[in-house]
Amino acid sequence: SARLAGQISKLRELAPDVICLQEIVSDGVRERYAHALSDLYDVSFVLTADEFRCRAGRMMRLAFVGPQTTIGGFLLGSVQSGLMVLHKRATLERDGLATAFPFEDQAGDLLNRFRPRGALAVPLRLPGDGSRLLVVNAHANAESGDQLFDLSRLLSGAGISSIPSTSVHRKTQLQQLFLEASRLAEARGARALLCGDLN
Repeated sequence: SARLAGQISKLRELAPDVICLQEIVSDGVRERYAHALSDLYDVSFVLTADEFRCRAGRMMRLAFVGPQTTIGGFLLGSVQSGLMVLHKRATLERDGLATAFPFEDQAGDLLNRFRPRGALAVPLRLPGDGSRLLVVNAHANAESGDQLFDLSRLLSGAGISSIPSTSVHRKTQLQQLFLEASRLAEARGARALLCGDLN
């Protein structure tokens, strides 16, 4: 799509050392980013452990809705939590396998039943001095279900506020994220770089 091509063009223009992407909702989107930036970046992601979901999603996308359809990809996409990290090959090198963990609290968003939210941890090393870096990319809840589907606001014409409201579920997710990122980084003797859509 033109939007995806524009994002890739802008990323090439900015040329950051690390790129953290969320909502990589289909195999087509993942492959497009990986291929378009393969001359400069290595890609890390973790496939979901739900093999049936992977196969069902692949068949659904190919047979019915196409490889880059957002809804089909979101509900049945193969990338765990829709998270991907790219690192510039000239600046950083892999220092182990990427790991992913789901948040323990998946309440507050009905879609979490289909695509659990969580984080992706990618261990990297700076070849110049050998220092270690752990990049953690996460996607937390936006609003609680009560706030998102507040019928009184919708019926009154107020709509959904553009200002994020307090969410106890998001708070729990972020607490787990900070603790787990600190634990993983300390275990590797690495500095932690926390990125993502924290809503």
